Amino acid sequence: ALCRERGFQPPLLEEAPQTLGMDEKRFSSLLKGMRETGKMAIVSGFLLSFEIEEKLLELLIKEKEGITLARVRDLTNSSRKFILPLLEYIDAKGYTRRAGEVRVLLPSKLPRRRETV
Repeated sequence: ALCRERGFQPPLLEEAPQTLGMDEKRFSSLLKGMRETGKMAIVSGFLLSFEIEEKLLELLIKEKEGITLARVRDLTNSSRKFILPLLEYIDAKGYTRRAGEVRVLLPSKLPRRRETV
């Protein structure tokens, strides 16, 4: 819920337990389970939910010619601080390829549920 509320301005990993009102041990257990099931990732110290990753990929699918960091930032009402690590994360997963300032989606690399039709 916390990640969904924050959208493209994900919470810091270190702040999450206190924000959620959980002790460290309980939070660590919850996070471990969410990471193992692919519902959550840690990206540059931020918590990234599967839903936000999906929304980012949906944005990229709509931008057929590719998209710049600035355009993603503007479309998500976020900031470079948050968007750059998210874009680098999907680059590392092989979903996009960076060509100068533009990131181009590689549909053949997407898991089946994310393929464009």
